[in-house]
Amino acid sequence: MTIHDYTHEMIEAIVNTAKLDSLTKHKIVRKIHSLKMYKDFKTRKLEEVKLQKHKRPTAPMSFSSLPASVKEVIKIACDKHEIDIHEFCSNRRLTDIIDCQRQVIYLLHKEFKYSCTKVALWFIKDHSTILHSCKKHCDLVETNRMYARLYQVILEQTNEKAIFVI
Repeated sequence: MTIHDYTHEMIEAIVNTAKLDSLTKHKIVRKIHSLKMYKDFKTRKLEEVKLQKHKRPTAPMSFSSLPASVKEVIKIACDKHEIDIHEFCSNRRLTDIIDCQRQVIYLLHKEFKYSCTKVALWFIKDHSTILHSCKKHCDLVETNRMYARLYQVILEQTNEKAIFVI
């Protein structure tokens, strides 16, 4: 058995029965307590980190809780992509759904000037995910003509309906 296999209480008992002066015993016991407290602190921190990793909400976004202008943009995009609004709000990762979400996110953030954090709250995502979606959208507009045309149609239709930021 190594020293790591012993519990702190066992080590304390061994130190107390050993023939050491009281000052040395006291120093050893204090060191054991500080190590025990450090170990407890580390395990608590690890547990907190594990909890934080799984803290993200996994529920789909709620369409009814969105502002009217955002709902209108989503309806227009879903019509053009031929996607049901319930599919748009779901957690499904199909390319058509993700492309539609990406275009709506870009419209809301870049065209309507909503902040990343506000858009992230509506889509139940992280603000960095919103930034990634905007970057990916720009890349797709440059490389994919169909994607770019579809985005232009959605943009024109939102401009025709004169959707304004609340």
